[in-house]
Amino acid sequence: MYNNSINPDALKPQQGFGELLLKNCPVALLTTPFIIGIAFQYYFKIHIAVWFILCVILFCLVFVRKVWLRAAYAIIVVVITFFCFGAARYAFYAHPAACDIRNIIADETYAHIKAKVITRPIASLPQQWRFAGSYPVSQSISFYAKILEIKTAAGPQKCTGKIKFYIPQSSADFRPGDLFQAFCNIRRFASASNPGQFDAKKYMEQNNVYFAAHLKNMQGVQIIPGKTPAAAKIFSLMQSFACKALIGDEPPDQTDAMLSALVLGIRQNIDNETMQAFKHTGLAHYISLSGMHVAILLAAVWRAGRFICLKNMGRTILCAVFLILFLIVVPPRPAAVRAIFVGLVFCAGNLFQRKIHPLNSLSLAGLLWCLIAPADVFNVGFELSYAGVMGILLLQKHISKIMLNMTYGKFKKTIDSFATGIAAWLPIAPVILLNFNYINLLSAFWTVLTMPIVGAIMCLGLVKIIISILLPGVSAVLAWPVAAATDLFIFTVRFFASVDPTYILIGEVPMWFVIIWYIAIGFAVWPMRKYLPYRPVIIAASFFLIFFCLTGIQYAHRHPQNPRLTVLDVGSGAAAVVSTGFGDDKHFIFDAGSRSIANIGDKIVNPY
Repeated sequence: MYNNSINPDALKPQQGFGELLLKNCPVALLTTPFIIGIAFQYYFKIHIAVWFILCVILFCLVFVRKVWLRAAYAIIVVVITFFCFGAARYAFYAHPAACDIRNIIADETYAHIKAKVITRPIASLPQQWRFAGSYPVSQSISFYAKILEIKTAAGPQKCTGKIKFYIPQSSADFRPGDLFQAFCNIRRFASASNPGQFDAKKYMEQNNVYFAAHLKNMQGVQIIPGKTPAAAKIFSLMQSFACKALIGDEPPDQTDAMLSALVLGIRQNIDNETMQAFKHTGLAHYISLSGMHVAILLAAVWRAGRFICLKNMGRTILCAVFLILFLIVVPPRPAAVRAIFVGLVFCAGNLFQRKIHPLNSLSLAGLLWCLIAPADVFNVGFELSYAGVMGILLLQKHISKIMLNMTYGKFKKTIDSFATGIAAWLPIAPVILLNFNYINLLSAFWTVLTMPIVGAIMCLGLVKIIISILLPGVSAVLAWPVAAATDLFIFTVRFFASVDPTYILIGEVPMWFVIIWYIAIGFAVWPMRKYLPYRPVIIAASFFLIFFCLTGIQYAHRHPQNPRLTVLDVGSGAAAVVSTGFGDDKHFIFDAGSRSIANIGDKIVNPY
């Protein structure tokens, strides 16, 4: 029988995309143009006065009533305004002050410097190049410092700016907040001189660092006692206590190195073989303090609060306290800070009984972080972190629905887990291709399989740190299961790396391919309504186009048509690479030594 009843929702006026965006996640309308404005200013370097004038004009438009009569007009004004704000913020960030080190030192010089340590010292990794066994390389540590004063041949003067220090590893124990004096060699970073080589100069300039300082021994450096702020001392003690409670005082072996990387984000002691296994399986996010670590922490603390019979407000406050403590003891990487901030926003919403849209929280975290450090927009960790979470928020439900339809609604929890991994992988894959030139098709699968082990390690590790305050003996007993779980995790990752056939080295990927990838994802998820019946065809065609382009790019890199001789720049030495061409896919290395550059295998030959 024909049902002629009218659906009441059909009589309501339909909201446009802009109105829905303003209602559900308005902060995204601010963050997106702000980030685009930062990138625009970085590439085109418009004078800051231009952005100031535009901001004044847009501010005057606020008082024009007609602009706010329609949501479309309001969105356009807001988007353009925050685009200008983003460009102006980066222009101000990159503009050197009158006493900036860029205006004092031209190229290379020796100078006395007074500076303050602003990051944790990181030890250099031993070189893995087999042909460099006879080249003695002294290990060093590096950190960033804020310059306060400088004394050159022209005399002493006040100075501002950041600089990266390289000092011997057997040096004094530097901590963030320490004030020190040093006599050192200061020079600019060198540009990449070989194909595929990491461009340290470009990377450092994106982060507003233009000079490096080198010390050969500790005779030229002195820590100024009594000048370290009390807060910095407290934070450093908390970090040292957490590390000691987790892995003890002994020099870390590979189990301890992996445990400290998973729980505290200290990853510089992991050996090269294990690092390569993480790279091949696409599981490097586990040792980078991603949002998953913060989610595990929140879940564990929330359940612990429920176990000790805390009410909702008590559990929320407990989660906020643990998030703040976690922020203090881990390195301030974009992924960790973003996840902790989103967690704190969640706690605030829970306290005030407000429902907060997750995309709004993510956008607000990104906006605040870009206001503080606009150059991090060009940081690969920042891009991977936000792209992965954005993919989960926007794609997970669509992918889960498709997979559930294929399995007739069975295995919902398992399907949701795999859908989450795929949703995070889709937007970060082009970022990995663009920066690292490889792709792994099974990384989402490996992530789901190893997640229970990582969750157990994190929970046990955090419990071990907490219990060591009151019950050191019980904490020592927990060391056995934590070590066993960590060893199992290392074995699992190495095993997956040995059997994974989907790690594919592509080569340099052009920007147009990345743009096509994102357009395909967007069109597959949000097609126009009139094309909705053809959605499966659109999705299949989009990813077939991506696969076709990727295969063509890889073939062009691996099968050059003509013989090619490349003489690499390795300083005082020689290294030549011959490719036979004609589709033979054979390469030969002639000589590969250097007396002036350490670790040319990892830095120059292998990247090429």
